[in-house]
Amino acid sequence: INWYVVTDRRRQIAAYVFLVLTIAGLAWYASTRTLPEAITRSETITEVSKPFIELLHDRNLTGTTTIIGEPGQPLSFVIAAPDVNVLTDRLNRAGWLPADKPNLQNMLHLIREGMAYKTAPVAPAFWNNRINDLAFERPVTTIENKGLATVKIWKTSFAFGSDPIFVGVVREYGGIHWGVIHRVLPDIDTATAALVQSLEFSGRQVPSCRQPFVRPLIGGYLLGDSFFTQGQLYLLDLRIPPSIAQLCGATASGQ
Repeated sequence: INWYVVTDRRRQIAAYVFLVLTIAGLAWYASTRTLPEAITRSETITEVSKPFIELLHDRNLTGTTTIIGEPGQPLSFVIAAPDVNVLTDRLNRAGWLPADKPNLQNMLHLIREGMAYKTAPVAPAFWNNRINDLAFERPVTTIENKGLATVKIWKTSFAFGSDPIFVGVVREYGGIHWGVIHRVLPDIDTATAALVQSLEFSGRQVPSCRQPFVRPLIGGYLLGDSFFTQGQLYLLDLRIPPSIAQLCGATASGQ
């Protein structure tokens, strides 16, 4: 191989090298990754007393960052739920499966299977200086071909009473770069709307609202793919009984 000539083969080998270099860190992350703990007295929980969007803006928590600290994708959704088990069960029933741990065996499986690997490990995302607590995937059909949607979720330190609040981002993938790196589709608004629609399985509606959140944005991911969004945020209420006005504000309207 002539390393002074840019070729697809050279790019593929570079991607493999990048993958190998990250496996050690990802494997460590996988070995320490657990579901969020239930709220305990030792945690500092902030009771929410105003529309949650205002709180996110006040604390500069509107978006994710890359591993090197650069601005990333803005948040896609907020979910209020009784606990993490209720949230996980609802996602599972809607066809979302937990992503596999990023260990060596699963990373090699991704190299072999590509987009056919429906629970492939996903790269961690960062919000509020924290790696996502949960990651789920779901097969989707894109305009081009069959693809994969991912959702990454953080349990926040905010709550309505004893009901925790979760935030997250959604992406859809439509292919593979160089045999190993998922190619992200740019329209994150469509991906988020598909998540909300999937949760309304069997005619069971999810009380929700959609509100302006950030300015319309065109951005990019660390490995080069781009995204765009109109800057809307979905807020969903899985509590029983729900209180969408508490989550979205007294004047909140539905989707």
